[in-house]
Amino acid sequence: MTFGEIWGTLNFPLGLLIAEYLICMRLPKRKYFWLALVLGAVPSVTLSIVWKFIPVSGIAWMSFKFFAVFALTMIMPVAAFKTDLWSYLFAGISSYCIQHISYQSYSIIDVLSKHLMPIWAQIILLIFVSAAYYVALYFMLVRRCDGERYNLNNHMLLIIAGIVIVITVVISFLGVIYGASGRITLIVCLFSVLSCMLSLFLELSLLSLKKDEIELSVLKHMLYESQQQYEDSKESIDVINIKCHDLKHQISALKGKVAREELSRISDAIDIYDNSFKTGNAALDVVLTEKGLICKNKGIRFTCMLDGTTLSNMKQCDIYSLFGNALDNAINSVSNLEESCRSVSIRELKRNGFSIITVENYYTGELTFIDGLPLTTNSDKDYHGFGMKSMKMIVGGYGGELSATASDGIFKLQIILARH
Repeated sequence: MTFGEIWGTLNFPLGLLIAEYLICMRLPKRKYFWLALVLGAVPSVTLSIVWKFIPVSGIAWMSFKFFAVFALTMIMPVAAFKTDLWSYLFAGISSYCIQHISYQSYSIIDVLSKHLMPIWAQIILLIFVSAAYYVALYFMLVRRCDGERYNLNNHMLLIIAGIVIVITVVISFLGVIYGASGRITLIVCLFSVLSCMLSLFLELSLLSLKKDEIELSVLKHMLYESQQQYEDSKESIDVINIKCHDLKHQISALKGKVAREELSRISDAIDIYDNSFKTGNAALDVVLTEKGLICKNKGIRFTCMLDGTTLSNMKQCDIYSLFGNALDNAINSVSNLEESCRSVSIRELKRNGFSIITVENYYTGELTFIDGLPLTTNSDKDYHGFGMKSMKMIVGGYGGELSATASDGIFKLQIILARH
């Protein structure tokens, strides 16, 4: 076999194996990973070499050959990586898509050059084209893997994507065998590239939809937890208020019996826990009182100018979650700042039938915004960062808008809601 024949024999299985490794590289690895990786690649390479010496032709045999080699390449990811059946299937279909796109793109250039390139130039061209597509595949697809599997929300769409690939490959073979002119070959190659891109787009949409579905589930769970937390906080604050009221009566009864300085000190201590807000909205009163106590304990100046009656159309758990998240973010931002910058304010402006509520605090460092919302500065990116999304979802559910800005060391969160 000449070098050109060897290259023509091995570029298909090698292209698939590299694509499969790339797509599976973030999945859990099995024991003896590198040995399994090498041994898993042997069957498909061996069959490709053996098939070179089998004198058969025709569309049926060509289709069978390529799909048999493809099936054998799947031994490698199954042997080396540990995941579920649908993730293996996803990796296989995606690999065939990207390999076919790469080769057909190379073929288009080869046809346009009228097949005049020497073999070394053809090899370099195919490697360059494949590398460009594979890098794009990594950034579009591989980084979306959760480390365990590819989360797919619609297995039927994945099967349809696989069927599209099968039909596309068969049509490509027909073009190669029966294409009488370069123009027909060119059209078939273009069709193959577009069809495979459509199939790959279907697969990418599966991941995007599943990610959105997971995020929505997390946000709903957060809202449920906020409702439970609101009920617990309301009960605790009610108990504290009752106890403080009783203690004040008892202190009054002790006047003349205990030193005035001691009574004053005790009274001041009680006042810390009897500093409840009265905005006209029970849920808002609870969250403001709770966060106000946190601010006082941390030495943070907390100012509030809110009319809770403008939020009468909102569910209590939504109010608690919305303002609780907003104030938690502000408190966390200023907690470690110098004393002059430890302040949080929340104020409301009524204008043209709308309530414009602004939460304002100092901050340090650099903030990155995506879709108008700041990314979390917490090191645990997977767990944190849902607070802002939760707030945006709540405000959007009432036809409002939520936005954030940061400049000159001041962070502003603005909530616009229609007044009722």
